[in-house]
Amino acid sequence: MGDYFSPQKQGGQINSMIANQDSLASIYAVEQLYDKDMFNFNICIEDFSIQCETDDDLCIVNPKNKIFIQLKTASLTNRSFYQIMDHFLESYKKSHHKENYFVIATFSEFKIDGKNFKQRLDAYRQILNDPNEVFQKKNDVKQELLNDFNLNKYSAFIDMLCIDSRPLLKDNKDVTAVFSRYLRLAYGLKDHKERIINEIYEKLLKEFEQARRTRGYVTKDTIETIIGKYLVKDTAFDKFKLLSRHKKVDYGYVKKEVENFQLIKIEEGCSKAIKNIFHDWRQTYKKEFWKSIFAGAKPCLECGHPMNANLNGLRGIACPDCGYSPFVTIFSACNCGHYELIKSQPELDETKIFKYINEFYTVDRKCSKCNTFLSDEYFEFRVVMLPLPYPFESYKNIDKIRKNRKS
Repeated sequence: MGDYFSPQKQGGQINSMIANQDSLASIYAVEQLYDKDMFNFNICIEDFSIQCETDDDLCIVNPKNKIFIQLKTASLTNRSFYQIMDHFLESYKKSHHKENYFVIATFSEFKIDGKNFKQRLDAYRQILNDPNEVFQKKNDVKQELLNDFNLNKYSAFIDMLCIDSRPLLKDNKDVTAVFSRYLRLAYGLKDHKERIINEIYEKLLKEFEQARRTRGYVTKDTIETIIGKYLVKDTAFDKFKLLSRHKKVDYGYVKKEVENFQLIKIEEGCSKAIKNIFHDWRQTYKKEFWKSIFAGAKPCLECGHPMNANLNGLRGIACPDCGYSPFVTIFSACNCGHYELIKSQPELDETKIFKYINEFYTVDRKCSKCNTFLSDEYFEFRVVMLPLPYPFESYKNIDKIRKNRKS
């Protein structure tokens, strides 16, 4: 846009009070991870970036949509409200490459000519989003809103406007509580420690501060990486006592009297699941197995040695010489021995692995066979990673992988 270097858009780079913008951006970041349509625009923003001081104070963008966000820490007056609306109208007219939406983020309630605009706008949006309401009713309510607040000038984008009012000042003690709530909703697979949550919040603040000062952006991948690096530290090693069948005494180790150990049951369930996985794999792979016995295993894509490790592929395709494997799959195992896919061909990075596991173990995840609750405090022990493709039939893609390797 032609006014990219206008004083209005450069203000956040030099105004120290705009640090409140960083706290708002941090909360929007984790809220967007949890709720793909947090402003109820009837859109789904999956992958996204949060831009700082580019075309607005904040912008949440993906290839199809752009949400322009104006932040006001002080109380809005009639004059400042209509200035924001004029700014939004200008952005609406200039930006034609995406579906545009507009948010006024305020830290306090405000009124226009003594009337609560947010309340009236929310009431209109309720009717607007009702799929069973007739167009004429929606249009009548819209026109009433436009007339009462002198907004006819902005009728083209009033349907794409939201007022987000909440006291998210950087130094407000409630801000970290709000951040913690949305983080737990987005990463609800375990109860994270307050210390770790505070570290994540401070790290995101610094990330958005840097983006604001350089007029840059923070991607969803960066946000997830920051969160993952801290949450992955909160591992399950403190559960070791529950896993052990023995306890230490002065003269050695004796078996515990209690026999009903949850983690031991999970461990036994994993063993059953692995047996079932390999059984199903052998049923699918047996023709290729016998073919490799008589004609030779396929050559390794790394070193050329026949990939005849793991009993010629019966326990996973791999090269015995260099260790190369063309396939890896992460499964979830249930106590009953049933298994389900978490991720096929995963990225082997700790933050990516954490993301896959978090997406699978939702708060209500249950075994699809026996209905056992899987998203409990022991979910880490249910994860199994094996050198197999999934679906199993996709082992036939090895020739395609070889072709891609050569190209």
